[in-house]
Amino acid sequence: MEPNLHVAITTDEKYIQHAGAMLASLFAHAAGAPLVIHCITHAAGTPDFKKLAGQVARAGHQLRVLVPDDAPLRGLKLSDHATTAVYYRLLLPELIDPAVPRVLYLDSDLIVKEDVRQLWNTEVGGYALAAVRDPLFSDYEKLGIPAGRPYFNSGVMLLNLDHWRQHGHAREVLAYIRSNPDKITAWDQDGLNAVLHSQWLELHPRWNVQTILFEHAGRDLPVPADVIAECLANPAVIHYTAKFKPWHRWCEHPRKGEYYRYLAATPWRDFRPGESAASPLQTIWKRLLRSV
Repeated sequence: MEPNLHVAITTDEKYIQHAGAMLASLFAHAAGAPLVIHCITHAAGTPDFKKLAGQVARAGHQLRVLVPDDAPLRGLKLSDHATTAVYYRLLLPELIDPAVPRVLYLDSDLIVKEDVRQLWNTEVGGYALAAVRDPLFSDYEKLGIPAGRPYFNSGVMLLNLDHWRQHGHAREVLAYIRSNPDKITAWDQDGLNAVLHSQWLELHPRWNVQTILFEHAGRDLPVPADVIAECLANPAVIHYTAKFKPWHRWCEHPRKGEYYRYLAATPWRDFRPGESAASPLQTIWKRLLRSV
């Protein structure tokens, strides 16, 4: 029998709808054995989460709810819209059954366009994880990342849980974040890169096509032009990494329609962004981003 493919997500009450759209896209392209979805959340008792659980069940997949202990995360740096949930993925090695050797972590602000089984079958061997580089990052010295080592985006990660458990990576990353709040900007992502900069395997950018690749005109990015063209023409995962997401009224991402395409297969199919989705301050910020 084909082994189960394990996927992990994290969500608070505000992101359940978006997790639903992401999972709908994942299920639409899934082939083979049913998926096992591990969800770290404190929102399992909410009406929206019950809708999400029903969506997973109707699609024929399995949902495992993981309730985290927030104590190890208290006092970690937060900013902007972030809640403690941004650190939940660091708890996956201890929350997931030790019999599960690996898990594919997916953010909720992305859409899957291809069967992830090919990604799942990537040989991670002695690496802690496999991920896609973040082409915008440049502050390597701040995090102590050696020259020549790229910085990865943590929105799509194939985690080698056995490696994490054996080497105590979660404790290492949490300790770094707690001890270096002045160096942390991207929360867990900065901590992961600072600690694991030499212990991750780089994936093809198609598996995490970040918004900057759609807006690359005039920018000098560490991604070859032919690779960018391939990503834009045939993305395996579209990751809405900009400040404005498809559910914001002012989002202009060229593939934002993919979010609504898969949202139509969820209990939130009637959602439309309202006028209040962007404040005057957000509008000013958007204009500033355009001028950069």
